[in-house]
Amino acid sequence: MMASNVLIAVGASAAAGAATGLGALPLLLVKRISPRTEDAMLGFAAGVMTAAAFFSLLLRGLDAARAQIEGQVAPVASVAAALLAGAVVIGLIEWYAPHEHFIHGRQGRSTRA
Repeated sequence: MMASNVLIAVGASAAAGAATGLGALPLLLVKRISPRTEDAMLGFAAGVMTAAAFFSLLLRGLDAARAQIEGQVAPVASVAAALLAGAVVIGLIEWYAPHEHFIHGRQGRSTRA
């Protein structure tokens, strides 16, 4: 049983790696990508990854909340409140933590006057 689970995991990882490699092959045939096309591809990839993470975590959170909280609205409200709290924390980190961007340079609390 354990060996079959390991084989499934290795096979799934190999398939994901192969799919990534196949997806990159067309870029090897192009000498230069326009900034607009690059921005569109990066935006699409970021959106896909964000949606995948967001929805998989959101569904698990709703399942956990429904198991712990009775009612129809309360579990959804608790997950929505946690989502909002997480967004606020990320916003505060973005605002107060110093960090550096390639184009804009240093940003964050230590650079504000």
